[in-house]
Amino acid sequence: MKKVTYTMLLVLIELIFIFTSKVFAQEQINASQAVNFIGQTKTVCGVIASTKYASYSRGQPTFINLDKPYPNQVFTILIWGRDRAKFYNADRIFSVGKRICATGLISSYRGKPEMTVRGPSQIKEWFLGLLMKKYFLALVLVFSLVSVANANEIEKCFNYFDSQNYQLALQAGQNAVRIYPLSADAHGCLGMTYTKLGYFNLSIKELKTAEKLTNSKDALGIIYSYIGGDYGNLGDLDNALLYYDRELEIERDLNNQKGESSALSNIAGIYENQGNYDKALEYLNKSLQFTNDPSSIATIYNNIAEVYSDKGDKNKAAEYYKKAIEFAQKAGDYHGTAMYMLNLGELYKKLKNFSEAQYYLQKGLLMMQKLGDKYWEAYGYGYFGELYLTQNKKSLAKEYFTKAYNLFKAIGDNSHAQWVYETYLK
Repeated sequence: MKKVTYTMLLVLIELIFIFTSKVFAQEQINASQAVNFIGQTKTVCGVIASTKYASYSRGQPTFINLDKPYPNQVFTILIWGRDRAKFYNADRIFSVGKRICATGLISSYRGKPEMTVRGPSQIKEWFLGLLMKKYFLALVLVFSLVSVANANEIEKCFNYFDSQNYQLALQAGQNAVRIYPLSADAHGCLGMTYTKLGYFNLSIKELKTAEKLTNSKDALGIIYSYIGGDYGNLGDLDNALLYYDRELEIERDLNNQKGESSALSNIAGIYENQGNYDKALEYLNKSLQFTNDPSSIATIYNNIAEVYSDKGDKNKAAEYYKKAIEFAQKAGDYHGTAMYMLNLGELYKKLKNFSEAQYYLQKGLLMMQKLGDKYWEAYGYGYFGELYLTQNKKSLAKEYFTKAYNLFKAIGDNSHAQWVYETYLK
C-alpha cells in the first residue's frame, strides 16, 4: 500500500511540474519583449550587460541594464537607494553576465521599458528561480499541510539580515539550517548573523560548513571575509590573515574591485593589530581606490581613524571617525553608524572631552541594543566603564565593566571577557 501511494505521489508531482512549466513559460518574457507589455505585471528575464550605482545622485538609484549595456539597454531594472540595503551584497547579485529574472510592473522612461524593484523577492536567477517556483507550487499543492513559511526560511534570513534585524535573522537562519541542512545559503546566512551578534565561534562553524557546500567563488569570497573577521575578533591573527588572503585571491580572480577593496582593508587591519601602522595606512589607501560605495568608504574611514588613533594622532582620528559616520548614514547602514559612534565616543574619552564622549557612547550603545548585537553592546559597556574610570567614578566604572565581562562571557568571547577581568575587575 505504501509503495502504491508513493508512486502515485511522484506521478502527481511530475504532472504538476509539467503544468507549472507551461504556466511559468507563459508568464515569463524576454527583455526584448518588455516594450510590448508597458503597464502590465510580468516576469522579465535577460542577461546583465551593465550596471551603475549612482550613489551621489538624488535617490541613489541602481540601474541594472539587461541584454545590452547603457545607453543601448533593452530593459532596465531600477532599485532606489532606500531599497538597495535589502539586497545582500548587491554588486555580487547584479554582476555583469549573470542571467536574472525580475517580476513587477513594467513602465516606460524616455521610451525604454524599465521596472522598479523594491526587494529580493522580486529577483531570481533565471534557471534557479524558475525551478524554485515550480518546486514550491508543487509542494503547496501536494503537501497542503506543510507550512509555506518553511519554504522561505533562507530568503527570510537574508531579508532580515539585510534590514539589520539580526534577532529575526537568527531565528530564520536556525530554521533554514534545520530544514535545509545541505544548503550553503542556509549555513552562510546563519553564520553571518552569528558574526553580527558577536557569536564568533558559532559563526566560524556555520561558515566552514557553507564553504564545504558551495563551489561559487562569489560565495567563497564572502565566507572567507567573515571567517577572517571572526578569527580577528577572537585574537587569532594568523588565521585571520590566512582567510583574508584567500578572500583577496578570489576577488582578484573575479575582477571584483569592491571585493578587492574590502580584502585590502581587512588585511590592513591585521597589520594595524601587529603595530605596523604605515603598512596599514598603505593598504587602506589602496582600498579606497577600488570603491565608490558609501558603506565601504565608511568602513575604510573608520579603519583609517583607528590607525591614526593608535599612532597617537587623536585629532586626525576624530576627523576620520566623523567621515565614517557621515558615509554610513548616507548608505543607510544603521549598524555601521552605531559602531563608528561608539568608536568616536571612546576617542573623545581619550581626549578628555567627556561631554562629547558621553553623547556618542550613549547614542551608539542604544543603537546596538536595538539591533541586538551583543558583542558591540559589551564593547559599549566597556567604553562606558573606561569613561567613568577616567572621571574617577569608580563605582559606576565597576558596574559597567561587570556588565561588559558578563556579556562577553555569555556570548562565548572568553578572550575579551578575560581581558576585562584582568584589566579592571581583578
